[in-house]
Amino acid sequence: MKFYASIWIKMIAFGLGSVAMLMAPHAARAQSDFTSPYSIYGPGTVIHRQSVLQAGFGGAGVALIDPHNLNMVNPAVSAYALDPVFEVAGMGSFSTFRTDAESFDNKRFMFNNIGLNLPVIRNKWALNIGLTALTDVGYDVNVTRDGGENIGLYNTEYSGNGGLNQFYVGSSYKLLNRADSIGNVTALAVGANYNFDFGVIESTRRIHYVDDLNSMGLTAYEKDLLKRNNAEIGVHFQTPLIKRTETNPRFLKIMGGFSTSLGLNMKAERDLHVYTIKYVNQDAISPADTLRSLAAVKGDIQMPVRYSVGFALDYFSVQRRRLRFAVDYTTEQWSNYSDSFSESTGPVFEDARTIAGGVEYTPEVGSREFFKALRYRLGFNHQETNLELEGHRIKDVGMSFGLTLPINLKRALTQSSLNIAGRYGRYGTTADGLIEEEYFHVYVGFSFTPHFRNRWFVQPKYD
Repeated sequence: MKFYASIWIKMIAFGLGSVAMLMAPHAARAQSDFTSPYSIYGPGTVIHRQSVLQAGFGGAGVALIDPHNLNMVNPAVSAYALDPVFEVAGMGSFSTFRTDAESFDNKRFMFNNIGLNLPVIRNKWALNIGLTALTDVGYDVNVTRDGGENIGLYNTEYSGNGGLNQFYVGSSYKLLNRADSIGNVTALAVGANYNFDFGVIESTRRIHYVDDLNSMGLTAYEKDLLKRNNAEIGVHFQTPLIKRTETNPRFLKIMGGFSTSLGLNMKAERDLHVYTIKYVNQDAISPADTLRSLAAVKGDIQMPVRYSVGFALDYFSVQRRRLRFAVDYTTEQWSNYSDSFSESTGPVFEDARTIAGGVEYTPEVGSREFFKALRYRLGFNHQETNLELEGHRIKDVGMSFGLTLPINLKRALTQSSLNIAGRYGRYGTTADGLIEEEYFHVYVGFSFTPHFRNRWFVQPKYD
């Protein structure tokens, strides 16, 4: 009976975790009203999928192997899992937005990812499931223009909120796993995820005259319900360059990876309401006449295809010091983006390109001294985003750092850990009336693995 009680407890815990997984992104959206004025375009500001560990590497991770942490950018890597891993993480952002004339500060907190990786056959075949954020929409922009002598000054207010989330479930398997008795491994793994992307994006545009509150204004409200099914595939390879021996634990191995996600059409339903407004007083308005009202109009949005390639080096010294290096290159074909709702050409996107890389140093693997057991990371990223405005390519350039703190140090009862990362960078420019964001992102995540005597989903021989 002990075994069955234990299984039921774990099933209930997983069920509660699944509920939290579904509720977390919606709660986070409610706390995050303002994201960036650049999120007004398309489906919003792209949030690149990454675990907290990968955030410390600058976002790189296509070729990285870490059997006790999730890999968010290459589904093939989960085949190296040694134990079940449950991971949950969030992100806090502290930003200063600047123009040529003024600046203001903003802070927000949001969900990053939650996931579970389950090895079916240890270090060979694994299943994974999770939820992560894809895009974020949150803007409130006011623009005042002069319409000339007959029109005068008029103000246009743009506001929006929402974003896309992604639920994924997948599997990975080692096609090649050649290892000797000392632990030198040459392996080839493949993986695939089924992704379900979904979300709601709301936007409002309001036009009114600045100097004449008696004149009628105009409001247009749109609400898009978005969803799609798509797939993601990945490949990973590793082989030793310097092999360890029975008398010398030193080794150097090289790893390479590739992943791609398909850009299938996103199904959308749009509610549209256009109506005139009048001012009750200086601070309050009321609707007047409805000019147009549409409900659940169906359409398609063509999303971009993503390609990522990366390589990594892993060095382990005689003194048990460990040094890891990783670099990725990612391109997203946003130039193929299209929106069937747009009556005009809509936003013209460029293909996005990102270079990310980082290093990790562990003073002594397996040490019982706290600071020697910590894993220290430093990374960078340089991205040309999908936006080009006023002749300027909008770029995101930053540096990052990260730490992994073991939760149980003395006896290594579990490989659970607390991961922390920070990223400082600049997004955009103040040239030609544009906006620059100077930001600092803080990531915090927990990776939980079972006690070494508690193998999950394995029935004991004796009760």
